[in-house]
Amino acid sequence: SKALTSTGARPSVDVRFIAYPRGVMQPTLRLTSTDDLAQAGSKKSLRESSQSERQAVAARLTRFLNKRPKELVDRPIHLLDFSPIDLPIAELLASTNDEIRVTRLAESAVAAELLSERDPGAEILECTLDRLQSDGPDGFDVVHTALMLGSRRELPLMTGLTQLGRLGMHGFLWTDRVKQSQPMKAKRVRDLARRVDLEFCAYKKPIRSTLFSLSGWRPQL
Repeated sequence: SKALTSTGARPSVDVRFIAYPRGVMQPTLRLTSTDDLAQAGSKKSLRESSQSERQAVAARLTRFLNKRPKELVDRPIHLLDFSPIDLPIAELLASTNDEIRVTRLAESAVAAELLSERDPGAEILECTLDRLQSDGPDGFDVVHTALMLGSRRELPLMTGLTQLGRLGMHGFLWTDRVKQSQPMKAKRVRDLARRVDLEFCAYKKPIRSTLFSLSGWRPQL
């Protein structure tokens, strides 16, 4: 299976256990690419999210879903999520009163197993982004990705945004860190949105926040 990138690299997977407060042991996943293109396209490991980042991601996703178009209000929402394993998206949305079906994308068998343990309320779809474009289910109402794409270099980042953007029939939300190996300034994010056909999305970064969001609902014909 391929790793959590769209570069086509096959990874070696190192599952490490680190000490948390009160002796709780939780797994973290490090994906090490063995392909030169992948090494050029993304970092060898994803930075673990902090509690404040998880809270911010959940709050922004909840607010976004609360502002959905009228035609989506009185029916279940099918959300595709492409985020790190340590972000339990279905669990974070469990407190909402809305009927939201969360499908989490795992591009390797190991990631799928860890996601099912970490976020049991979600459906796990073991599939690469490339394969999902051609052989996956029919579109999703909303696509959400957080803290996953920002560390990629330009081409893999645009590839990932293009693939994810096409899967969202109605809405798209990307939340990530402002300070990356290549800083995510407003001008750069807006330029990326224009180049990958996400012009319907707006950029927002609250004052003093370390995270930005790019989100929007597609205009309905």
